[in-house]
Amino acid sequence: MKAGVIQNLILIWVGMSLFRASAYGQADSPPSLDVTDTPDSVLMALKNRDDRFDDYRLEYTRTRTENVDPAKKILKELFRRSKWQHSATEDVLSPQLKQQLSNPPAQFVVESKCTESLVVRGTVAAFEHSAEERRVVGGDPELQNVYLELSGKPADLERWSNAAGKVQSSVNSNDEHLLFVATDMANVATVDQQRMMSEFALGFGFGKRLIQLKTVARLPDDMLQVTGLITVWQADESKCQLLIDEKLVVREARIQSDVGGNLHEFETRASGEFDQQILPILPASGHFRKSWLGTKKEGKLTGIPTEKANFELRLVAVSHPSSDSEFQRMMTFDVTDRTVVRDVSKGKTIKESHRKSFPSNPSRTVWWVLILHGGMIVVLGLVLYTNRRRRTSLQDASSHEIGEFS
Repeated sequence: MKAGVIQNLILIWVGMSLFRASAYGQADSPPSLDVTDTPDSVLMALKNRDDRFDDYRLEYTRTRTENVDPAKKILKELFRRSKWQHSATEDVLSPQLKQQLSNPPAQFVVESKCTESLVVRGTVAAFEHSAEERRVVGGDPELQNVYLELSGKPADLERWSNAAGKVQSSVNSNDEHLLFVATDMANVATVDQQRMMSEFALGFGFGKRLIQLKTVARLPDDMLQVTGLITVWQADESKCQLLIDEKLVVREARIQSDVGGNLHEFETRASGEFDQQILPILPASGHFRKSWLGTKKEGKLTGIPTEKANFELRLVAVSHPSSDSEFQRMMTFDVTDRTVVRDVSKGKTIKESHRKSFPSNPSRTVWWVLILHGGMIVVLGLVLYTNRRRRTSLQDASSHEIGEFS
C-alpha cells in the first residue's frame, strides 16, 4: 500500500516537472542542428527559437561607451536648451572655450553605466532604466566640465514604450517630471531598433528578421557559420554572417546594410551562459556595436565613418511570462500637476507644470532671487512713500480747515 502511494507520488512529480518545463520551452531540448545543416532547416530552427521570446522581462546592466566630439555635442546641447527652455545659455562658455570650439578640439570618451529592464509582449516593448553613472576620459578638462554641466544630472528614472502605436517617454529627475510623446513613424521605429539591438547583443532576435540563408558551414568546433539576408530597418535586405552554437545562440554576428546609399555595419558578440530555467539558453553578457560607414553615390563612398552605438549588456535577472500588472505598469504614463508634456513630433510643449519654478541654470537662479528681492524692496518702498504722502495731505487739509474755522 505504502509502495503504491510512493510510486503514484513519483509519477505525479515527474508529470508536473515535464509539464512545467514544456510550458517554458525547456523540457524539450532546443531544435538540433544535427539533423540537416541546410539553410532552410537552420532558418526554421532560428525562427522557432525566437517565437519563445514573445513574452519576457530581462534585467541587465548596460555599459555604454561614446566617443564625444566636444564641439558638436556642446553646441547641440546649447541648441536643445534654447529650444525647450527659451533661454540663451551661450554665456556658460568663456571666450577661450568659444575659441576652442571653433577649432577641432581633442575628443574624449564618456562611459555610462545603468541598470535597465526590457519588457516585451508581441510587438510592444517597454524600457526602464535607472540613473546613469558617468565617467569622462581624455580631452580638455575644461571642456569635460562644460559638457557634464550642460548634460545635467542624469535622470533618476526613465521609462519609454511604443504601445498604442506611439512613443511615450517618462523622465523623473529631482522633483521634475517630463513626458515626451511622439506619433511619427521615425520615433516609433526607434523603440523597435532599441529592442533589436538589445536582443542581438544577447544572441537572439535574428530569426524573426532573417529573410533567407544562403550558405551553411559547420566549423571544427561544431559551430555553424551561416550567411544570408536580414532586415534590420524596415524594408531592407542587408547582408549578414552569423556564428551559431549548438543551442542556437548567435555568438557572433556581422551585418552590412545599404539603405538609399547609407552604409551601416552592425557587430555583436555574446559570451558565457546565464543560469536560468525560464527562457531558452541566454548568454551571460553581450556586446553590440553599430557604425555608419558613409554614403555611397555613383560608386563613390563619401563621409567619415562614425560610431553610432557601442555598449555591453550583462544579464541580472530573467522572468517569463511578464505579469499583467508589471506589463501595465511599464506601459502606463501618468500625468500630474507637476508633469510637463512635450510633443516631440510637433516640436512644442502641450502642457506646462502648474508649479512655479526657477530656471534650471544655477547661475541664473541666483539672479532671479536677487531680482525678486529687489522687486519686493521697491514695492515696499512705494507703499511706504504712498502712505507718507497720503498722511501729509491729510494733515495739510486738516490744518487748512482749522485755520478757516478759527
